[in-house]
Amino acid sequence: MDVDLDIGAAIDAPNLAGAADALLDADVDRLVLFTSGSTGAPQPIAKSLRQLDAEIKALEQVFGARVGDAAVQGTVSHQHIYGLLFRVLWPLASGRVFAAPRIEFPGQWTAQAGEGDVLVSTPSLLAQWPAQVSAPTPRLVVSSGGALPADVAARVRAQLRAPISEIFGSTETGGIAWREAAAEPTAGLPPCSAWTPLPSVEWRIDDGQLALRSPHLPDPSTWCRTADRVEAGWGVSSRQRYRGTGVSSMRFRATRRARSPRPRWPCCSGRARRCWWTSTQ
Repeated sequence: MDVDLDIGAAIDAPNLAGAADALLDADVDRLVLFTSGSTGAPQPIAKSLRQLDAEIKALEQVFGARVGDAAVQGTVSHQHIYGLLFRVLWPLASGRVFAAPRIEFPGQWTAQAGEGDVLVSTPSLLAQWPAQVSAPTPRLVVSSGGALPADVAARVRAQLRAPISEIFGSTETGGIAWREAAAEPTAGLPPCSAWTPLPSVEWRIDDGQLALRSPHLPDPSTWCRTADRVEAGWGVSSRQRYRGTGVSSMRFRATRRARSPRPRWPCCSGRARRCWWTSTQ
């Protein structure tokens, strides 16, 4: 995924004060994300400062008190929107220390991280986390980019002695919801808490598909129907259960499989759907 920051035009303005105002126009698209193209031609996804600011504030509201002044470490590249938000923009805006080097292998956690750091990772890497890597203890583990199997969550939580939070969303919608992995699997009980919408995110079911109204969307006042199939029992407010992507593609760990031509979302200016946070639990 490539990232393009479009700031050159404003910098060339003769009036520097006017240029600064232009750069901070919250409704102007300043970040363009390109999908990898694994299911077709790469698609540009534009983000305004308003959308990014709303996501950062939501993350701070949900996780800020829990992580305190912990430094942020991550296995996800900043060129991915998940990594960009969690590893760079959120800690930068909240005044937290964040590590520039990316952790590419679990063994680097021991050498690079400090006690009580935050670990931003993915199910595919957590599934490979070796038993001998159990220190330092993170204050929080964040997982996204795919479904986190219950057995993996329980094992990693026990090894690192830290809570694990999952994030669900997509490039177009931004962050949608979060949930906590259970401390240990219990027969007859779900392996994690129900999905809870991020602050200011509203959801409902439209003909079996998840619809959103969110400040993370280009138009925060418009309901957007996604391609995600849900049913009663998934979340807290609307009690929905995620059933997978309707007609686009679904991520299994790090693998993406095309299922049929990707849908168009009117609320996202006709851009093709491209998931970067998904879950099939």
